[in-house]
Amino acid sequence: MTDTTLTIPGERTSEEALAANYKVSVDGVARSEWLDLIGDFDDATVFQTWDYEAVRWGEERLSHVVLEEGGMAVAAAQVRVVRMPVLNCGVAYVYAGPLWRRRGVPADLEIFRQIVGVLRREYVENRGLALRLVPNEVQTEDGRVGETLVACGFSRLARVKPYRSFLIDLAQPEDRLIGGFRARCRTRVRSTIKKDLEMEAGTSDKLFAEFVQVYRLMRQRKQFEERIDVRDFQEIQSRLPDPLKMQVTVCRLEGVPAAAAVCGAIGNTGNLLLLATSRAALKTSASVATVWRAMVELKNSGVRYFDLGGIDPVDNPGGYKFKSSFGGHEIFHVGAYEACNNLMSRWATHGGERLREVVRKSAGLAGRIIPEPAEPSDEPPGGDEEPK
Repeated sequence: MTDTTLTIPGERTSEEALAANYKVSVDGVARSEWLDLIGDFDDATVFQTWDYEAVRWGEERLSHVVLEEGGMAVAAAQVRVVRMPVLNCGVAYVYAGPLWRRRGVPADLEIFRQIVGVLRREYVENRGLALRLVPNEVQTEDGRVGETLVACGFSRLARVKPYRSFLIDLAQPEDRLIGGFRARCRTRVRSTIKKDLEMEAGTSDKLFAEFVQVYRLMRQRKQFEERIDVRDFQEIQSRLPDPLKMQVTVCRLEGVPAAAAVCGAIGNTGNLLLLATSRAALKTSASVATVWRAMVELKNSGVRYFDLGGIDPVDNPGGYKFKSSFGGHEIFHVGAYEACNNLMSRWATHGGERLREVVRKSAGLAGRIIPEPAEPSDEPPGGDEEPK
């Protein structure tokens, strides 16, 4: 790794704020330092952990940028860098980042502007790559995040569907949370509470192995196209330090795992990443009970919000109906943005995406030589299967 440090004169959007200097470090942090750092951000997710990218894409492709102000990290981004063989082009991909909402500190859009500008200069101007950002940001009426990205030289990719989900505020008492569910879901949750189903939640390898067991049974039953490998998530879980591990919730029927959920819980939002049910659970409320218990565990651990995972009412109406039954506010993320000055990098990124759409189900040559830019949509993997 190389360590690059530079000073950028800062400008505040607030008239009352003073000018400041920012220090930027590129590829100057070790894994342990990065994992400690991201725990300080409300907008952190498992997708910005070192181990997520290392397991799924290879540690040699990782790059890290940290923005400091006054000796404190105020923004950071984990970047996946993929270059075309021989040709001096490729793509730099930031998923669910950059991180800029530090815990206990009011969000300052100027910090977001600074880190986005740093990323553009490093990967687009200096390295000649196409830079793809998929921020962990919900669309707002003022559209400030999107406007900032455009002002920094990015264009929104209209063909990439924005992540869409339901968000629940966990600050409410449990009875009010249940009261916000739709009638049938509310009845089922209250029924499962009375039945006192066998439930267990935690971060152990044993619980994750039980999730994989249920997931495989669901895969055999439903025969859906696998766009993730749950073994990757199992390995990620084994690597992550305890404070960053994913929460696993398992519901057992007569001692046998019947439903299970995996949630990320690093920042102030818990994300339903993976959900699975076995055939034995179809005539019970095991799926509802599992999601509810996962929600309660997150609430008790101090997580403020619960993201029910990607939804698509057109391609997966059953999953949409199931998740909508828990209430919450329907949200859309801002989508994917791109900046690129290198025509070869642009061709490799967009041409590679089109080719991979054709050969996605095969393990042919294209998958080995063409860089992986954004996912076909910026919806996080898993969490959208209908428990039926």
